[in-house]
Amino acid sequence: TAAVLEMATEVGSMAAGVLALLLVCTVFIFQRELNYYTIIVMQAFPIILVFLHLSIALGSVAKLSLYNALLRDRAHILFEPMPMPWERPALQVLILSVLLFMSIAVYTILADMQNDDCTEGECTYLMRSIEFAVKVWALAFPACWCSWLILRADLFTWRLIPLNELFNGSGVPAEEVPSFLGSLQTIPEASLIREGQKLCNKDGIKSVTALTVAAKRR
Repeated sequence: TAAVLEMATEVGSMAAGVLALLLVCTVFIFQRELNYYTIIVMQAFPIILVFLHLSIALGSVAKLSLYNALLRDRAHILFEPMPMPWERPALQVLILSVLLFMSIAVYTILADMQNDDCTEGECTYLMRSIEFAVKVWALAFPACWCSWLILRADLFTWRLIPLNELFNGSGVPAEEVPSFLGSLQTIPEASLIREGQKLCNKDGIKSVTALTVAAKRR
């Protein structure tokens, strides 16, 4: 149930953000004459965000299901430390896509403002600065919101606190730790995958359970 609710929340938030971004990009395209490449970037950027978010969110929900299933069998998985965002392929695609999208948007807005008719003297520096800021903000806000949702889904496993380490590092005497937590066995993610693969190759997929992997770790 927790995994389903987590996935529904992530997908709903992303759907709202992408719909807002699609609306802004559609208005941006139809209000001015753009070249072929600019139109492709404006249309492809929301689609890239959706696929990135779905792939990362599904992986995070799968880890949540695994985390809860292992807790039920008195085992606690410790996920591997995550590399920096610019070292992960999915987030590299996200960073490059956002930079390309915003660069083209800013360039197009500046080129569009240079063609404004200022013969009547109404185009003051302040007015043009405000106009530029509002147009950039209209595109940047939904793009940044969708990017934040992707980053939040990617950092999801950081919110899974190691329960046994939480008590061990709090100064609580061992005899005062709840019995469930006291019997909780820690299994690193790499060891879980390695031992599970060995069991699968030897006895088949049905033999891979939290209890059998934990027994191998003892």
